[in-house]
Amino acid sequence: MKITQQFNWEATHQHVSHTLHRHAFRLTVELSGSPASLALSEKVAEVLHPLIETWDDAVLVAAYDETLQEQLDRQGRKYAMLPKETTAEALSRYVADYFCLMAAPHLRSHGIEAVQVRVDGTSPDAAEAVPEEHGFARVAFRSDRYGSAKWGRAA
Repeated sequence: MKITQQFNWEATHQHVSHTLHRHAFRLTVELSGSPASLALSEKVAEVLHPLIETWDDAVLVAAYDETLQEQLDRQGRKYAMLPKETTAEALSRYVADYFCLMAAPHLRSHGIEAVQVRVDGTSPDAAEAVPEEHGFARVAFRSDRYGSAKWGRAA
């Protein structure tokens, strides 16, 4: 059985060329495993809504970019700090880590065997990921502009 949920938000982020530009983002979370309940669907939303609300209409900033942070502070603009880059691939990995950390016990109790997270932006960037931590083992990975990864539950 699969459960898929999507979330949308708009945010600005810094491109590798150091220019700021805005995207409409779509996050897709897919859970696979034994038959799951509606409560699991509600748990996905419960875990991810605060994150999406923080990012919506914000500038996404890598934690190491102190210059951009200071500039946004001076301008009084809303921003959200991320531990690494703000690419689609980095966002998908961050969401996957966050989601698994916050929901792992719930996922296991509902027989979830695999989790896939995909982030799409209005540019051609798209990426999928779920971390190896939290009891999910990587079963496939392709790393390029459209990086994707699927992880299954560790035995």
